[in-house]
Amino acid sequence: MILMTTIGVLGPKECGEKAMAAVAQWEAGLKRAAARRARPKPEGAAAAPKAAAPAVAPAAGKVVTPEERQRLTLELLTAACRGDSLRVKRLLNAGADLEARDIPGSTALMRASNIGGTSGKAMAKELIAAGADVNATDGFGSTALMWASRHGDEVIAKELIAHGADINAKDNAGWTALEGATSNGHKEVAKNLRAAGAKE
Repeated sequence: MILMTTIGVLGPKECGEKAMAAVAQWEAGLKRAAARRARPKPEGAAAAPKAAAPAVAPAAGKVVTPEERQRLTLELLTAACRGDSLRVKRLLNAGADLEARDIPGSTALMRASNIGGTSGKAMAKELIAAGADVNATDGFGSTALMWASRHGDEVIAKELIAHGADINAKDNAGWTALEGATSNGHKEVAKNLRAAGAKE
């Protein structure tokens, strides 16, 4: 459990590197898709469906192209990893993808739950209010509630529970949020999880 927690915490430099690696993968995928579309179609082949219309950022009310959304999303993941709550809010309003993931498979909400503290709490509230999936899992099978519980962040844990986080979900190692809290000595978080129905 300690190993997983250590792996999950990244400094600003590592955050940037992870995010840049992620966007490089996305860009490669866009190029491959463009190359496939550019290939001549065999005679008699069905016409390809029309491309989806550009996404609209609800808060900003403006059209966001796929390329722009990709850039905004890269910035969102980096800002979340660095604990920059004000930038996270601006990027959400601009149309960044809430559910995008970095290389370890973490969403911005998972990063906020991992960081904790004042900035993590602010980010978590913004992301949840914007509709982030509270039950998404990362490459370890961990949810945002599991990360918050391991780090003993009562405020984020309560916020996630209030918005439908699965209290009894298990990660890839079979650990629940309650086990993460108790094994790290976070008695208040464990107490709140039990009160919400967490199983021993």
